[in-house]
Amino acid sequence: MRAVEFEYETNAPKDDELLVLRRVLRRRYARFIGVDSSIRPILNIWPGGFAGVGAIGLAQALSERNLIEGFDANAGNSIGLPICAFAASGQLHELIDIILNRCTNTAPIFVSQWSPWGTNEFISWPRWLRGGSVFDFSRLIPLLYEKLDVEALRASPVDVWAIVSELESARPDLLHLQGAHEDADIMRIIMASLHIPELCAGEVRINGKAFGDGACVNIFPIRRIVEKYQPTDMLVFANRPKDWHPSFYNRMSEEPLLRHLTPEMKKGMRTREERLQRRIDFLRSRNDFRYLIIYPKKDVSMFCNDKKVSADLYESGRLYMHQLLDTCFGQEQKFLHM
Repeated sequence: MRAVEFEYETNAPKDDELLVLRRVLRRRYARFIGVDSSIRPILNIWPGGFAGVGAIGLAQALSERNLIEGFDANAGNSIGLPICAFAASGQLHELIDIILNRCTNTAPIFVSQWSPWGTNEFISWPRWLRGGSVFDFSRLIPLLYEKLDVEALRASPVDVWAIVSELESARPDLLHLQGAHEDADIMRIIMASLHIPELCAGEVRINGKAFGDGACVNIFPIRRIVEKYQPTDMLVFANRPKDWHPSFYNRMSEEPLLRHLTPEMKKGMRTREERLQRRIDFLRSRNDFRYLIIYPKKDVSMFCNDKKVSADLYESGRLYMHQLLDTCFGQEQKFLHM
């Protein structure tokens, strides 16, 4: 395994930098013994495409320690939403199986994205060059529907929120998965959160509005999350390096994807990185709750569907979170045997 290193940022005291994780432990314990708690931790997972596989590993370690129920709510954006949903239903192993065995390729990295040998049943850049869509969700969404235990998701005490973009107004919105009336509506919300305009066929409408990937206009709608839940603690899986900035190539490669979008959406996509930095600055300015942001040190492309890279990223994230939790368990011995 080629390990990918992670690092974290927090506003917790220097002598207690993992305070957020320790408070997640305490919230889980309070829920386990059935008592009320003033602790309200939130898990937020950013978008990132295949870079988000590391977040699956981080979340899987939390699940293996029975700590997913230590959060009051999970909010996911793009790939972050299926991670939140499968975590709440206790099925992250199903999600990583889908990604590693159905969405990735074993072809060399230099052909894995653009050649017929690098395509699979869900992803095909050659199809896009011929005028089709890169992502074919007509197959992926039914597979997610088949694997996701919707009954377990609805029964989970953890609220799951989808961060999506309202495409006509270019504004972010939060949609509650467990609040959907029909099981099919849950999958429609997941599909909306994954839907990238120009790369996916058609559109996704919910209650008459067209929605798309939350990363289109607001990667981290921190104000909306804080207003809705008033969290005491927030754990964030960033899916990008701490000092990452879009390159000239990144910006120019996106321009063809904007051609059919509304002026509001074009502006939203072109300025989303600047707005992300403002949201992070807003988070850093708060002193009424603690946060812990986990970043990968290596930049992995959202389109890197190389199976070995994804497997290494997943396992690196899982081991890193276990290391952090070992430290927490050492500090919180009385919570070891929940």
